[in-house]
Amino acid sequence: MPELRFLCVHYHNPKRVIKFVRHIMGLPLPGGWSIQGAICDNSGDWPDWVPLPTGWRVAHPGRNLGYLPGCAAANALFDDPAEWTGIVNTDLNFESSFLMRLARTKFDEDIMAVGPDLRLCNGRRQNPVFARRPLRSQLEFHRYISADTRRTELMARFDALRYRLRNPKIRPGDVTQRETYALHRAALFLSRRYFEWGGSLNYGSFMYGEEVFLAEEIRQQEGRCAWLPGSVVWHEMDKETEEEPKVQKKATDRARWQHDSMSFLLDRYYS
Repeated sequence: MPELRFLCVHYHNPKRVIKFVRHIMGLPLPGGWSIQGAICDNSGDWPDWVPLPTGWRVAHPGRNLGYLPGCAAANALFDDPAEWTGIVNTDLNFESSFLMRLARTKFDEDIMAVGPDLRLCNGRRQNPVFARRPLRSQLEFHRYISADTRRTELMARFDALRYRLRNPKIRPGDVTQRETYALHRAALFLSRRYFEWGGSLNYGSFMYGEEVFLAEEIRQQEGRCAWLPGSVVWHEMDKETEEEPKVQKKATDRARWQHDSMSFLLDRYYS
């Protein structure tokens, strides 16, 4: 039976994670497919008394591992790779047809990552996050920016504005799948082949830059990424909810994580 696996992290927001899991389990799948998933408890306060659907597990690392390393810890709870493994935020709303299309679409063997038509609440697209491989100078520039907290905060505001204004267009007739260099980290699905051919989730940094890391891992395996125009997943990152506490990342932490990420990526893939 082919399996579709979801990996996510929890950080002081159990109500949102539980709501997301229920949303996922309510999505239709082709006959014979099943959904499983795992949650990494990065904050150490997951309510274990809350029942999860069959096939779902919780990893308790005892510390905050960050985003992709947390997903790696969650994935380690399973022995074998799934047909598709989703790296997902929990502030997503999948249109009902997405999983059906993912399961039924015939991809070339070297397509190792697939992303949705990821959109913000205002309709702006977030995929493709990088249509082409970033230059070394671009990563060096971001490392320079993140060496100073104030510069990092100014760049974050600029990036937030830029992502709200950008809206990649779909070419006429391009309605099935479209190749790209990297997919947005909030929602992407890795194929079984990604893991069988040596791909890893063991990112060497806490947070930021995951898109480039996964794209480079795929590139080293001579694989490709694709996204699915019209298969919409809504990213409700601007939508505040009353039922969960608002946890703020410190500016100094953001700067440090970004600096560490750029250094890791430069050393590993651009040396």
